[in-house]
Amino acid sequence: MRTVPGRTATLETEIARVNRIGEIGRAGAVGAGGVVERREIPVALKDILRGRGEDVVLEMDDILWVPDSRAKSVLNRGVEAAIQMATGIVVWRR
Repeated sequence: MRTVPGRTATLETEIARVNRIGEIGRAGAVGAGGVVERREIPVALKDILRGRGEDVVLEMDDILWVPDSRAKSVLNRGVEAAIQMATGIVVWRR
């Protein structure tokens, strides 16, 4: 499993998805004559993290996609900027 370190605070956990690629038809590896099926499975990640939701069983080659929340990112950046400004004012007034 691959994660992006330091980005968990701004993830949009309400609209997570599992991207699953499977094969319909003949048995065998993808590309051996079968038809490739792509599915998006919605995941209630917020509920799972709180212990209220049912776990989703991941299969080989599944991708759990959790998008970044722009609103949370903007809010975090605004708070950081406000703290920097306040620190600058305190330092320069001494």
